[in-house]
Amino acid sequence: MKNRTKLGLFLVLLFVMPLLLTGCGSREHEVTPQQFVYGYEEARKEAAARRPITVVERTIPPGTVFAVRLLDRLSSINSRVGDLFRIEVVEDVVVDGAVVIPVGSMGQGRITVAQKAGSLGRSGDIGFRFDVVRTFDNVQVAVEWEEAAKAQNKDVTFAEYLFLGVFAVFKKGDNIAIPSNTQFYVTTRAPVAVQGRVYR
Repeated sequence: MKNRTKLGLFLVLLFVMPLLLTGCGSREHEVTPQQFVYGYEEARKEAAARRPITVVERTIPPGTVFAVRLLDRLSSINSRVGDLFRIEVVEDVVVDGAVVIPVGSMGQGRITVAQKAGSLGRSGDIGFRFDVVRTFDNVQVAVEWEEAAKAQNKDVTFAEYLFLGVFAVFKKGDNIAIPSNTQFYVTTRAPVAVQGRVYR
């Protein structure tokens, strides 16, 4: 009987220990995407068909705030530090009556933290930053997450989870996923001179 008990305990440990050490069986928690700007797909179609009546020089001031959305799903399971992901501008950015960054402009960000859920209930971790968006004539506009933009990202817990490492809304041991189409407000880092478009 004692030998059978020892054998049973050994088999249990043999099965359980790999799970504890590797974090196998961890769930993936996908957050609900936040959205601030609606109707951007229709606006993008209209923007593609419009023609400017004039082209004017404009300077995009630093601290200009506008909304972007993720085009890629980000996950602590398969993301790696340095991975690039795509973003899209979801509203026209206008300076002095001229569109300086049109809806549908593309950009990118990169993963800065990526860690799978691991042993002993360690939660997954993922963080990222925004780098640039590209406007008319492929001019690159550097963007970032800052206080001016943070005030408009409504879900504070979600924002903290992404950028400050607070995971209060997640069960311990979960992996984390941020779905595509999640929107964020970003802000320009520095002044950028562009050829803006004026439309009727």
